[in-house]
Amino acid sequence: MATYFDSSAVLEVLLGNAQSDEIINCWADDSDRVSSILLEAECVTVLRRIEKEGRAKRSSANARKRLEAFERYLAGVTIHEVDSDVLAILRHLPDLTSCRSLDAVHLATAVLFQQHLDEPLRLCTLDQRMRAAGKRMKLAVVP
Repeated sequence: MATYFDSSAVLEVLLGNAQSDEIINCWADDSDRVSSILLEAECVTVLRRIEKEGRAKRSSANARKRLEAFERYLAGVTIHEVDSDVLAILRHLPDLTSCRSLDAVHLATAVLFQQHLDEPLRLCTLDQRMRAAGKRMKLAVVP
């Protein structure tokens, strides 16, 4: 089984938030983990912001550890660039209009991966709008 990981899910684990265990279970269940290049852009931006705020408080060691952990997570994910195939899906799926722009790109990338799989693709996200759009698009949304 393959699972598409959204930034909200990966950040949940890296920040040790409430649903970390559920996301870790999704991660451990799958042999194929996929995402958009947006995963890297969004996670690095958030983690760098936290690191910057931590420096002001003189405690950026945890932020550096989170960045290192993210690099390890990223090594276990097949990443797809935002390309003409992703943009074509954006143009042709009206359900994506209910999403914010980057979420729509994530979902279009998930649909692209789904088109190349023989089995259903799971969508691992905590973003409520993405969850709703993913369900409308017949993706199995977890957790």
